[in-house]
Amino acid sequence: MKDGVFGVTLDFGNIFAGDALWLEIGVRSNGTSVDFQRLAPRQLLAFVPYALYSSRAGVASSAATVTEAIPAAQLTGTIAASNIGSGTISAGMLATGAAISNLYAGGQSGVAGGGIVLSENPSNQDLMNAGYVKIGKVDLISEGWSSNAPGPGTYQPQLCAS
Repeated sequence: MKDGVFGVTLDFGNIFAGDALWLEIGVRSNGTSVDFQRLAPRQLLAFVPYALYSSRAGVASSAATVTEAIPAAQLTGTIAASNIGSGTISAGMLATGAAISNLYAGGQSGVAGGGIVLSENPSNQDLMNAGYVKIGKVDLISEGWSSNAPGPGTYQPQLCAS
């Protein structure tokens, strides 16, 4: 104590949870049994900002997978294809028309299941880049026309190829 001012280190333990805490001081002479005289005003304990450590924080920076559902509203931007597991997004999870819109945006169109894509170019790089696999060659006949005018008692079939 010097000039009526004293300093003391107080250890309150781990009681700071963000609520306001006050310090009230009472004094009395040494060796007496008189009640403590409270000093006014009480002093607000202004604590130093501190960080809370979540029990899951240790694994957050090294997490390889998300094990809980993430609401769509929390997702922003795009998700790289390398971050989407094969077969993890089913047709029922896509908005109506999303797949075909994505194809059109990439300059492609939809091919029905079991359908075949034909190209005049035997090494069509655009199709290969889109993931199509060349499975063979189809020879089409030259375009030809024949008369379809029936004569008396006859029928002439029409031959068309495109």
